[in-house]
Amino acid sequence: MCSLLSPSWINWAGLVTASSNLLMMAMIAIIFASSSFLDMTKKLKDEEKTIKKFSSKYTIVAMCSPLILSCYLVGVYVGIKTSGEENLSRVFRFVAVWIGLFPLASAVARISRFIIPGFMVKNQEYHALMESKTGSHKIIDMSFDRFEIFGIIVAGAIGGWYLMTHHWIANNFFGLALAHVGITEILACVWNVEIGAMRLNSIAINCIVLCGLLVYDVFWVFRTEVLKTVSSLQCPITIVFPYDSLEHGYWIERSMKLGLGDIVAPGTLIAQMLRYDLDKKSGSKLLYFGVTFASYVLGLILAFAVCVGYQNGQPALLYIVPLCLIVPLCVALIRGEIASLLLNRDPVAEGENDANASLVEREQNLQRDDEDPPSCSEAPENEDFGAGADEPSDPTLGPNSPMVSEENSIYIQG
Repeated sequence: MCSLLSPSWINWAGLVTASSNLLMMAMIAIIFASSSFLDMTKKLKDEEKTIKKFSSKYTIVAMCSPLILSCYLVGVYVGIKTSGEENLSRVFRFVAVWIGLFPLASAVARISRFIIPGFMVKNQEYHALMESKTGSHKIIDMSFDRFEIFGIIVAGAIGGWYLMTHHWIANNFFGLALAHVGITEILACVWNVEIGAMRLNSIAINCIVLCGLLVYDVFWVFRTEVLKTVSSLQCPITIVFPYDSLEHGYWIERSMKLGLGDIVAPGTLIAQMLRYDLDKKSGSKLLYFGVTFASYVLGLILAFAVCVGYQNGQPALLYIVPLCLIVPLCVALIRGEIASLLLNRDPVAEGENDANASLVEREQNLQRDDEDPPSCSEAPENEDFGAGADEPSDPTLGPNSPMVSEENSIYIQG
């Protein structure tokens, strides 16, 4: 949801500035999270090779995410009405700082490595290990370097600043960190999970979920006051930018807001498109990522324009989701890749699995042949198995050939 706070006085230059900054922050969050997801998939491939299979009845759980979010939204709304907005905001601020501290520190460390040249700061890695007295299990086992220490210090300082002042700039730092966590963790949770005959991390499943979230967003924005009330909490469930900054500076009086759901939900699809482009290894590198990301930017601009034009909060997914689905699907339809795109099942991993399966099958066949070797009567008539048999005419199949087993020259190893 994108909304205006106190829209009674309109400053068009300030509105353009606020919209541009919110758009830029959303773009940075999605690009950064998509890059992190690519790094995460490499680790997931190494750590988890098996596919977790679930019954098809669990499809209901995947498709009911809008209903689950609605229950959460109503719960927060009831909490605001019963315990007060300030008390609930205080709890959410502490939770947001706790969850977003390490992602924010990691982002600061990555940016520092990129900006600061190596000759200025000599980096060094450290390893912290704490075991139980008996040594049966490890309590702490982590590695870090000087840039990560610097990131923790900076993130901790921003967290303290936010808890003391509730400033909107600190709010945005942790809001973007939570958006990063949302995109990467959602995709990591559904990694290598199968429901029935479909992977939960397929683009088709994500498209269905996005359609459900579109209905969820439209209903709660246009039909009730629930989402508007929840978005008024002073905590990092939204990113904020004042549209009267030209008049009052950077201490908030009137502002525009963008909900984290409007970043996380399309961000998961954009991250999947990036991974599909890189896995496909075709000449159209980053094609689907590019068109989906451009569609997201166009949809968000349209949402901001309608929000400013009507001076009322708008469900941003109403403008983002149709563009993010229709444009890449039309491109895939024109290129004849619609099935490959929707049912993308990690082609790299599947190729490895197929190769491993073929290797296992060959090994099993060799074991069966070793247990039950063929008799001479089963051999072809023109083949001589006697001691004085002629050497093979093909030199590549000689007795010293690497394709021939040393134990028995009859069996050819794959």
